[in-house]
Amino acid sequence: MIVYHPYKDANHCAYRIISILSACNIPVNVNYLHIADFYYLFPSQLKNIEKLVRSNSVAYNDLQLIEDSYENMENSRKVFFELKSIRNNVLYSLVSKGLVEFTTKEFFIKINYKKLPISLVNEMEKDSFRKSKAFEIITTKMKDLKLYGESGLKSKSGLMEYKYDI
Repeated sequence: MIVYHPYKDANHCAYRIISILSACNIPVNVNYLHIADFYYLFPSQLKNIEKLVRSNSVAYNDLQLIEDSYENMENSRKVFFELKSIRNNVLYSLVSKGLVEFTTKEFFIKINYKKLPISLVNEMEKDSFRKSKAFEIITTKMKDLKLYGESGLKSKSGLMEYKYDI
């Protein structure tokens, strides 16, 4: 039996990136995009982010309602870095097609709505995951966290090195 997982699917990665960027609606840091894409693929891993939301908040309750995955991820950091090379290639492809573009602010990227096909926009509107609490947390709560430093998203997620951030 063949089992499909979007983990290493470049086309699915392109869809995820466009989906995240369109939901954020502002230019985002490429490092945030890498982290957000990981949690888009593995939403149950959101529960492992240290102090993502306060424990007495509505968002915390929403976070606890996210279903646990049937997948056992021994080393999420290793999976994250395996995905990063695919993600970088997809980003360069999307930039070359004009669907996303880097901003004048270093390491920030945004979506180019003028080049986005209407059929893709329609598909994103039908996507049930985009209506989920997990997606909302990824594109709002996570986006609002600072990225760098000991209390930043890179540190809290444990997916990226933060000790040498400026």
